[in-house]
Amino acid sequence: MKFNRSREQKAMESAWEKIIRSSAPVGKLNSIKLYGPRGSGKTHFVQDLVRTQRGNYYMSFEGMTREEALQKFARLYLPEDAVVSSWADAAKAFAELRYHRRTLLIFEDEAEELQRECKEAFAPYTRRKGLFRICEITHEISPKENHCVPIPFLSIADYCENLSVYTRADVMRLHALTGGIPAVAKELETQRSFEENVRQLLAFDSVFSTYLPERMRLFFRTPESYYPLLKSIAIGHNRLSEIAKDAGFPNNKCGKYLEALIDAGFVVAEHDKGSYAKYYLANSYYAAWCRYVWQQKSEQIMRPDEHLYSVLSDLDEALALPLFQNACRRFINIEISSNPDRIWPESSHVTRHLLPVKMQGGSSVILDFCEHEYGGSEVYVLPQSLTMRYTKAELQAILRAVKGTVSLFETEITVFGLERFSDWCVHESAKREYLHEVTMDRLRY
Repeated sequence: MKFNRSREQKAMESAWEKIIRSSAPVGKLNSIKLYGPRGSGKTHFVQDLVRTQRGNYYMSFEGMTREEALQKFARLYLPEDAVVSSWADAAKAFAELRYHRRTLLIFEDEAEELQRECKEAFAPYTRRKGLFRICEITHEISPKENHCVPIPFLSIADYCENLSVYTRADVMRLHALTGGIPAVAKELETQRSFEENVRQLLAFDSVFSTYLPERMRLFFRTPESYYPLLKSIAIGHNRLSEIAKDAGFPNNKCGKYLEALIDAGFVVAEHDKGSYAKYYLANSYYAAWCRYVWQQKSEQIMRPDEHLYSVLSDLDEALALPLFQNACRRFINIEISSNPDRIWPESSHVTRHLLPVKMQGGSSVILDFCEHEYGGSEVYVLPQSLTMRYTKAELQAILRAVKGTVSLFETEITVFGLERFSDWCVHESAKREYLHEVTMDRLRY
């Protein structure tokens, strides 16, 4: 299925409006950058723009020489009798062809030197009443330039919007398996049941099974050498010494391989103060592939029903619930840190402690207390089950637990849940200014 990316398209249009209203001098290159991690769907996004909107042109110079790229551009976009010997000639001929017509040129950034020469040639034409524009696609995670539009992996909120026929728990499970990668998520079909979709993903010849090996081959001559490290991280080893021991590598070799995986975008390293780095997979799909596909082709082919049952029994605890909790923490870091009246958990003046609370029916939540040394506190409530739904009894139990630990005065309580809250909970939140309820359809980070 195709996911709606209208939010990114609106952000792109907004960036263009800012450029048009700006007072940059004529001849200065005015462009926007589409940026995001590899596999987030940037190229597919702009190719959709080229297909659906007139005046959009896409070019990729990967693997080409200067002459080959120039010839390709002339062949695709210039008249047959056009004579071009340089990018300056090509830019002039193209600008004359598109005179006073809205034009968007989109370039990939794989061939940086060639792209730079091309952009410099088109720069004099980019201020023509805002009609002639340049767009670049980059893999940088956070470019420092102005007019940048992020194209991230599809978020949990995107899945809620596009897969509304399933329960929220099943939507979370599908997001954990596909990681929000458009190329993998496109195999999902709302006409199929949740289990049928998972069965299709687990087929030995599916995109789910082949996407990671294909991506790895783009960066490594022998990707098989790196799979043991990915699998080790996928099953919970995060320290260099743990990964090296589990994979059977010397520490120095393991460290070099991890650096290569970081450079390629498959692994991220987090550095705690005063401690060694911890390594994590950059996307939940990579963990799902390592747990359910690597070295399991015989299970996929010979015993698909047993393999499906094994995956479903492991999925919640291993991937889906941790992914939801991490999305909640990203929401906290982005939403709370941008509010000057709220206490940011990562502040140096905050102490944190966790308190498990049992609910009715045996379910439980974790209360994450963040107390500021100058007064005030934040409490974040994270569910410990994908099927957890808050009712009057559950919310009252949470409020009693919070009140028994800190004063409700100057305390903000944020409760995260997959399913919508009961009417009583919604009404109670409206009455109490310190009580905030966040469902998974708000998790866009």
